Order: sequence, then structure tokens, then C-alpha cells
Amino acid sequence: MKERSTQIESSPGLSRRGFLGLLGSAGTGAALGLRSFDAVADVVPHSQETYRKVETIGSVCSMCVNRCGIRCRVVDGVLEKIDGDPRNPNSRGGTCAKGQAGIMQVYDPDRIRYPMIRVGERGAGKWRRASWDEAYEYVAENLVKIIDKHGPGSLFWSSTTDLTETFFVKLGTYIGTQNNARHATLCLSSRNVGYAASLGTVPEIDLANSKYILMYGANRLESFELPYNIDLIDAIQKGGKLVVVDPRMTYTAAKGEWIPIRPRTDMALNLALMHVLINEDLYDKDFVANRTVGFEELKAHVAQNTPEWAEKETE
Repeated sequence: MKERSTQIESSPGLSRRGFLGLLGSAGTGAALGLRSFDAVADVVPHSQETYRKVETIGSVCSMCVNRCGIRCRVVDGVLEKIDGDPRNPNSRGGTCAKGQAGIMQVYDPDRIRYPMIRVGERGAGKWRRASWDEAYEYVAENLVKIIDKHGPGSLFWSSTTDLTETFFVKLGTYIGTQNNARHATLCLSSRNVGYAASLGTVPEIDLANSKYILMYGANRLESFELPYNIDLIDAIQKGGKLVVVDPRMTYTAAKGEWIPIRPRTDMALNLALMHVLINEDLYDKDFVANRTVGFEELKAHVAQNTPEWAEKETE
């Protein structure tokens, strides 16, 4: 939700020494029964320059896929601070260090503020400034040439996960190419395909109400999206048990039970867990019957992977 509020903030040009002196005068006046605060108000300098226009603008963060709600403090037209928006149901008033650093998207000294066309050889670093009209014309002409010569399937789009991503995807579809790479291509897509193939859908994890949370090598509290971290802390505060399997003692592992294992032995631990679940009849038989194939082969394979075997492998 985009929202804007404006106020005038007083910022008197008063030094530390002057401020302490005024406090001393006020204290003396109060002891003598004088109207000291009126006297202080008379000597504090006020001019048009001592007031600043402060705006609070509501928006969403574009530093990652999560889109946390933010409130931007803009003073005299300059973005000074980014804080979380407590009204946002997803981020619930929080914002991470990356989100607060979003100010540099606006004021980074290396930010490109206008179109540039390469005039030298690739890699030479020679560019010239162009107008937006010239840039649009340049891109359109070259796209048409490529499509006419090689077909639309020869084009490849690469977009970030900011608010322009949908535009890039739709533009590529309109031109006739499905070759698009974005954040999810390297992050979420493989996971989602696996979920869809095995579970039939991409599940939404109810982390905040989980009673037992097992994590492998995931230092979520220092590297994951803020809303999920809020849910994880909520679960722990409600009495949920957190178990972290990781060679390192991380900040996340410190919040629960830490099980250190040797690097690259995660699968040995997994095989032993499957051994126990199957042999102690702790698995969902209906799910296995209706949503899996090869279960009997798996059962036969993990018969040898006892907890004692895994203990030797992971130590």
C-alpha cells in the first residue's frame, strides 16, 4: 500500500555547548520562580532554514523477491531512512539490512541514470550517452534484425525480480520467445518442479505453528527472507523444537539443538532416518501408495543403513 504523510520538522541551529548553556539558564530561572522556558524560547534562533519538510512514504522493498512493506523517510526531497511497515501482514514491521541498504539504489554513485550505447569494442568500456528515444529506437531496430534473421526463439531475456519483471516476461511472450531467466531460474524453480512432481503442488509451510523443525545446513536467521525468520522465532517462542544439522555452529543453530556432522555426510543421515521411519512404521502409507513409485526398492536399499552405520559415517 502506497501512502504518504507530510510534516514540518523543527531543527534549530543550536550547538551542544549552547544547548547545555540554555539548560543551565532554564534551571536557574526555575529555581528563582521565573518563566524560564519563555526566556529560552526567546533566545533559540528560529528562521525559515531551521525547518525541514519531512515525508513518510509507504512502499514495498525491491531488494529481493519477498516485497516487504517499508516506510521511507524523505527529508527535503532526500531519502534518509528505510524502515519496516508494521501494517504489512507479510513482513509485520520488520526489515533486514539489505532492505535498509535500498537507499543506495537511489544514491549509488555508480548508478546508471540514462541510456548508454557502446561505441567501442566489447569489453573496451567505451560508451556514449543517448536519449531515451534514441535508445528505444536502437533496441527496436536490432531486435527486428535478429528476429528476421534468426527467428524469435534466438532471443533471450534476463530480468531481475523487481517490479518490472512482469513487463519483461510479457514482452518476451509477445515477441515470441519463452527464453527467460530470472531469480527463480537459479533459486526456486528446481525446488518447485520437484514439489509439483512429488506432492502435486508447491506447499506453503506453516512454520509459525510447527512443533518440530529439522533444518539441514540452513542458516535461515542470517540468510533467508525476513517473514520466514519471524515465523521461525514465533515457533520457537511457542515451544516448538528446532534441530539444525550443520558442520558449523551458526546463529540459527544456536537457537535450537545443534547436530554437527562431517561435511558431505548429509545423505548418510537421511538414509538412516528413512531406515528408522520405514522399520518403525512411522510413514504415511496412504501418501506412499498414491503419490510415489519405487517404495519397495527404497525400503530394500535402506535396510542396510542403520543408525549405527550413519553414526560412523557422520562423525
